[in-house]
Amino acid sequence: MTEITAPLSTALADRYKIERHLGEGGMATVYLAEARGTEANP
Repeated sequence: MTEITAPLSTALADRYKIERHLGEGGMATVYLAEARGTEANP
């Protein structure tokens, strides 16, 4: 995990699981995350 991703994961741990960093630009950083407590319906 990057130095920014670790605190972000801790702050959002009860709602999201941060999978990985996807990219960044001028005003945003984008992460792939999975919402906790949701289930996929096949």
